[in-house]
Amino acid sequence: MWTIFSDESGKSHEKSENLYIRSWILTDEARLCLLNYYLNKFKKKNNDQKSLKWADVKRYIENGNSSLIKGISKIFEDLVKHGQYIYVTVSCINIFWNKTYSIIEEIRKINNNIFSSAINKNNNLTGSQFKEKVLNKVRTLIFLNNYEKTHIQNMAGAFSSLPTFISSDGKQDVKLKVNSPQFLQVEWKNMVEEVNSMPNIPAVSGTSISNKLNLNTNFFTNKENIPGIEVADIVAGSIKYFLENDYNSIPLELKNLVKIIKDSFIDSPIPCPNVIFHHEDDCLQNSTLMSRITELKNL
Repeated sequence: MWTIFSDESGKSHEKSENLYIRSWILTDEARLCLLNYYLNKFKKKNNDQKSLKWADVKRYIENGNSSLIKGISKIFEDLVKHGQYIYVTVSCINIFWNKTYSIIEEIRKINNNIFSSAINKNNNLTGSQFKEKVLNKVRTLIFLNNYEKTHIQNMAGAFSSLPTFISSDGKQDVKLKVNSPQFLQVEWKNMVEEVNSMPNIPAVSGTSISNKLNLNTNFFTNKENIPGIEVADIVAGSIKYFLENDYNSIPLELKNLVKIIKDSFIDSPIPCPNVIFHHEDDCLQNSTLMSRITELKNL
């Protein structure tokens, strides 16, 4: 059976955030055994059995520990040899926060006293504070049901375009193992079910892809040693770092790691990296982001 591991980098609820990246690692049982082997080999060599994260990679870079960076790059080199599938989706958080939504504007017009009336008298929240909580929750739901759902939807379409799924009769059950997301797990899981119910996934220029994935979701925490999620975390963090920093300022070791990761990007009618709502949000008109995506593809 196929398994997809996923993790995120970036905080969708923070106005100051630039990009939100979600990585997706598709693997079968044979490749998963190899992934486990290479990660455990690295940990044993470095006498460190804790979960490996992007934060560790970043620390290695900042400390100039090139041998450990090369060791992590070797993990990805070995995975590329065995045909590992990687897909990356991107949201522009700064653009999302600057967008105007009529539902939010209407809530802002409501008198603070109305919000005060909904709070228990023993609660120390003011009506204004409670209104801000409601507004933040509404914006979170907008991101979840528009942006995050499209991350999942485009991933399903991209992987459905692979020969192994195109040639299958009907849908295939695929395990989806996700590092616990920023959103309520029940809401996230419901969204996956909505994607499962879609017979076709929109692609480019008005075309569509037959949805061949039936995703079965399980959540895990950062503290658990789940090799696929460890790899997904490193991919998401590395790509975010690359896209948010000037090319000339990026350490050579990280460029080499990102190049190896890029070599495992799948070739799909839904491009990778996939910028969510790029036409509506004018995300691709952001010349800095566009130039960095070009730099990534040219590595």
